[in-house]
Amino acid sequence: MNLMFAGSGTGGHLLVGLGVAEEVKMQFPDSKILFFVTGKDIEIRCVSKRGFEVLPLNASPWKKSVLHIPEFVFRHFKGIFRSLKTIKQFKPDVVVGLGGYSSVPPLVAALLLGVPYVLLEQNVIPGKANRLMARWAKGVYSHFPECGVRISDLGIPHLQVTGTPIRKGILDMDREKAAKTLKSTKIIGGLANLFGELSPFKKTLLVMGGSQGAKSINDVIIQCLPELEKLSQTLQIIHCAGEADYERVRSSYSKKVINALVCGFLDNIGAAYSLADLVICRAGATTIAEVTAVGIPAVFVPYPYATDNHQYWNAKAIAEKGGGIIIEEAALTPQRLLKVMSEVLQDDKRRLKMKNVSKSLGKPDATTVIVNLICHIIERNTSIGRQRTLCPLKSTM
Repeated sequence: MNLMFAGSGTGGHLLVGLGVAEEVKMQFPDSKILFFVTGKDIEIRCVSKRGFEVLPLNASPWKKSVLHIPEFVFRHFKGIFRSLKTIKQFKPDVVVGLGGYSSVPPLVAALLLGVPYVLLEQNVIPGKANRLMARWAKGVYSHFPECGVRISDLGIPHLQVTGTPIRKGILDMDREKAAKTLKSTKIIGGLANLFGELSPFKKTLLVMGGSQGAKSINDVIIQCLPELEKLSQTLQIIHCAGEADYERVRSSYSKKVINALVCGFLDNIGAAYSLADLVICRAGATTIAEVTAVGIPAVFVPYPYATDNHQYWNAKAIAEKGGGIIIEEAALTPQRLLKVMSEVLQDDKRRLKMKNVSKSLGKPDATTVIVNLICHIIERNTSIGRQRTLCPLKSTM
């Protein structure tokens, strides 16, 4: 099986693709996998680290400027021609679109060459690239049922609610093991400080702003520390501040007496999820998928500048069912956040109800489901379908 992944531009898009690629490699060790990415160093390192072939594609996002049109058109045509050449050489059975502007040239090339492609859409509101390319896709795999309503006007009958692939190691770790793991966990770039001892018995607040951190969330938590310090006998904090803001956040915690793990980026996020009783986070697709797969009550602070305000709609899909609470960034104050945190952490019945709702909305088997669907497409389009041993489909029912 040869698979080509196209897209990224954000950590969430790339992690979704890597999740599927790792599952394919586990099921079919002889598979060949290639990633087209935007060319950012962190993307190339992340893909290469996992042993997959990677090619940068110098595409250009649309900047809503007439002056930008020549560069936009030139780079996309250049990307299409490069993709045509690569597809002819690599001969993928399926191209998997991850969303983002860099996914368009490879998908157009696949369409021109008659290679089937599928799209992974992680948000309630589909991105522009996926809206553009969905009509000709062999499958559109979404996390939210609401996504189908959003693109119903495109006449796409093949949208399937599969969930969003999540990283391995997210599930199935008890609190005691998680606490021990975090004492010696590998921190990307060495950015970490452990203040005191993490306990499996204390209530744990997890703060994270996504792969790049979130300065506004960090600011408010720092202002909350004097009050949180008063709860240090029963409360501990895991704070993923982002590498850019790590030193400032670490310095603030160093002046307080409260058990905390402060890091720039946490490689073993599964351990943190296993300890967490409440998470304060953005509402990106990967975060939503992981938090609901574990079943963690959440306070969502959607990134207000996300395209089409899609993080707000992601969070709303969880919050309106009772699995989380939304505080928009404009309304994020220490007083408001402390009130919400106190209400959830001190009310065991409410927290348990939120946890159960969150977990009911999670789709932890999304990766296997998507790989199986891709196998079905390959069966219909290549000779692999006549060699069942190459694709031992698992039941998704």
